[in-house]
Amino acid sequence: LSMQALHSVHSNDISGAMTQITIRQIDDSVRFKLKMRAAAKGRSLEAELREIITQAAAEETVSHNVGRSILARFQRLGGVKLDIPPRTRERTGPTFN
Repeated sequence: LSMQALHSVHSNDISGAMTQITIRQIDDSVRFKLKMRAAAKGRSLEAELREIITQAAAEETVSHNVGRSILARFQRLGGVKLDIPPRTRERTGPTFN
């Protein structure tokens, strides 16, 4: 996209205008579960889907840093204390004759 087209797309996205989204090939069981979820909250299926999408868009983007993800997972469990052995001199690699 050109910068002008990119600006145009961005401007339209934040203008407050509503748009429609069509999602095809949704499994019947998924549609049924979503409909039941909506009914339990006293909403239409459309209102429930709108809420789900709005909440998903509002969530902060998660960093895909693997190290941080592992750390966060173990911190919830109380962390992990590892005894790190002292460093020793470097080992020499194999020699091939």
